[in-house]
Amino acid sequence: MPEPDARARVLLIDNDTGFRTDLGQRINVLANVRVCGEAGDAATGLEAVRSLTPELAIVEVNLPDRNGISLIPEITSVSPLTVVLVLTAHDEVFFGLEALRAGAYGYLVKDDIATYLQMAVTQTLRREYFLPPRLVAHLLHGLEHPERFASFNPNPLSTLTDREMEVFQWLSRGYGTKRIAERLGLGIKTIETHRANIMARLDLHTAEELVNFAVEWRERVLTS
Repeated sequence: MPEPDARARVLLIDNDTGFRTDLGQRINVLANVRVCGEAGDAATGLEAVRSLTPELAIVEVNLPDRNGISLIPEITSVSPLTVVLVLTAHDEVFFGLEALRAGAYGYLVKDDIATYLQMAVTQTLRREYFLPPRLVAHLLHGLEHPERFASFNPNPLSTLTDREMEVFQWLSRGYGTKRIAERLGLGIKTIETHRANIMARLDLHTAEELVNFAVEWRERVLTS
């Protein structure tokens, strides 16, 4: 009989099929790990966690049916032995901190895969936290300057839904309604509705106020 495969099993949850294929190839050449399954959305990913109980789930933030960060507590509830590494195109400190608060053991920006993938996978499987250098620098800066670190309060954004937070994040980068719709694969009217809801939740009264608030928020996050 063939010997059982002792390599740690990794589940990929990302809506980009081509990216999952590339990432899977990179993981399968690493020592002691292998991809055991893939999913393109949160619902399918959660079912895969239930059936496969992988040692590691690599989860994209922007999934088509919900925010990947909100999926983390459910993954760890369904499979307590599964650790989560968040993989995303966003390098904002806010999202990295939110991922850790939600229970992730790591946060890796897609642009850094070639450099940090092996380290991120190895450390998270050991249940050691992995953070990109920029996020580590931010946290250390906060310890050295607690008055500035404490001055940033993301609480007003806690009222936003997952999709509204995604729209807000793209607004903070200077994207207009049409470009956001294209990025998220949604209709322009849907984005306009989300913008209106964001304005109501944040007590903003004009489109200019919303854009200015988003841009200023991003600047504060990047310089905190």
